Amino acid sequence: MVKELVTQIQQSGDRIWPSLCTSEQEELSAEHQLATQSLKNTLNLARSRKAQLDQDSELWKEYLTLKERVRHIAGRNKFVDDAVSSLPSLHSNIQRITYSLNDIQVLINCQFKDNMNLN
Repeated sequence: MVKELVTQIQQSGDRIWPSLCTSEQEELSAEHQLATQSLKNTLNLARSRKAQLDQDSELWKEYLTLKERVRHIAGRNKFVDDAVSSLPSLHSNIQRITYSLNDIQVLINCQFKDNMNLN
C-alpha cells in the first residue's frame, strides 16, 4: 500500500518536473535528497532496533527456559529433612542431598554449554 502510494507520487512528480524552472528543480532536488537521506537513516535505525529486539527476545526465551529448569529441579528436589535417628536415615538424607546437588550441577553445566554456544 505504501509502495503504491510512493509510486503514484513519483509518477506525478515525473509529469510535473518538466514544467518547473531550473531554480524550482534545484530546490526540489535538494529537498528530495534530504528526504531520501532521512528515509535511509530511519530504515537503518529501524533495522538496528529490530535486531536489538530480536536479540532481547532470544535472551528472554533463554531466561524463561532456565527459569523453568530451575523450577523443575527445585520442585523435584523438595524433601523433608528427616531427623537422623539411625544410620539408614542418615544415608537416605545424604543420598537425597547428593541427587539434588547432581541435578543442580547438571543445570549449571547445561547453562554453561548453552552460553558457550552463544558466544
